[in-house]
Amino acid sequence: MAKVITDAEVLQLIEAGRAEGSLVEYQEGPEKFTQLPSSIGHGYCRSMQLRPGISLSIDDLKKPLTHCCQIEQHPQPMPLTLSYYLSGGCQVDNDGLSAPEEEAAGKSYFYCLPNTAETENYPAGQYLCRVRIQILPELIPAFSDRLNDLPTDLITAIEQPDIALL
Repeated sequence: MAKVITDAEVLQLIEAGRAEGSLVEYQEGPEKFTQLPSSIGHGYCRSMQLRPGISLSIDDLKKPLTHCCQIEQHPQPMPLTLSYYLSGGCQVDNDGLSAPEEEAAGKSYFYCLPNTAETENYPAGQYLCRVRIQILPELIPAFSDRLNDLPTDLITAIEQPDIALL
């Protein structure tokens, strides 16, 4: 069985890099950049708050170990999230879904799963490039006056974001 690295171990390695001064990171205004320490892999994570309630993140990385990311509970309300994988992917097991999902390059994922636990498994050695946009549901009506034309599940996520499962 391949070695699996957990979020707690990733955070420890990042903190160790920060403590010894070898971690490349910066935050300038609404933008944050972190280059992965070589002990974790190669690449970077970059996030930007485009305006209050709307953020963009880009992950461009490769990890030599399988990474198991566990989310004990997504926040309530949870932002509507659009993820697009340019390369790589992961297996997602969320207690709000009927079965595990395989997220893969070339596909997009739109979800809002508040109050749910989730496990994401990223395979070792894959090159992962993902773009993610998150928007608070209450901001959607400001973009259009045609909300009734949206799919029913999306309207529910906008009107009742604390219970949305999209």
